[in-house]
This record gives sequence, structure tokens and C-alpha cells, in this order.
Amino acid sequence: MPESSQQFSRWYEKYYHIHQFLELSESLAPTVQRQLAHQFGIILEEYRPLFEQAETLAGNEESAKIFDHLKLSLKKNRWYDKISEFRTNIDLLLFLPDETLREIDEKCGVLFYKLKLHGYRNAQDSKAFSN
Repeated sequence: MPESSQQFSRWYEKYYHIHQFLELSESLAPTVQRQLAHQFGIILEEYRPLFEQAETLAGNEESAKIFDHLKLSLKKNRWYDKISEFRTNIDLLLFLPDETLREIDEKCGVLFYKLKLHGYRNAQDSKAFSN
């Protein structure tokens, strides 16, 4: 089935590795989640200029989606809302174009497989994130 016709319950499910990374992160202890949020932030740092450019989104068709998501952030009902760095990182993803999200998806895949290789329960060990 072509991707365009698939229905996703969460916007990030469209991106396989981002989805896998977030699903794994959700199941871990808060101390490990904070470490993963930091590593995720390192991935996103190179895209910071795009986040700043995205402020021009007001008025286009993506604005409603972003606004709805940010309203949910304020309610703090999702698991990642409890860790401010995770919430901020995920909120920033909404401002990026699809092709950039696909690049980030590949980088999340590398992070996800490093976690699996080194044991995600011990993710605070710096070996899990080294090259």
C-alpha cells in the first residue's frame, strides 16, 4: 500500500525510525529518557536554522496541525511532555519539511540501532552513543 494512503494515529508514525525511537523511549525509565532526549537534541541541532525559518508558517495549511499539537503540549498528557527536552524536540519537528524529517528519521535509525546494540537499558553509559 502506498504511504500516502496509510492512516497513522500519530503524525510521527510516518517516519519509521523516529517512530521506533519514540516507542522505545516511552518504555524506558525517566533517567534514560532524559539521556535519550539529549541525544535526540544533538541530532536536531544541525537543523536549528530551519526551525527559525519555520516561523513563517503562519497562515499555511500546516499551521492548524502545528497549533493543535502545541495545544496538546500545554496539557502535558503525553509521555514525553513530562521531560521538557523531549517535548521541545518533538515540538520542533513539526516545523520541518518532510524531506528534512526523512533525514532525521535516518539519523534516528542510527541512534536506535546503537541503543539496541549496546543495550538500551544501559543507555546512560556513554558507549551507547559513541561512534
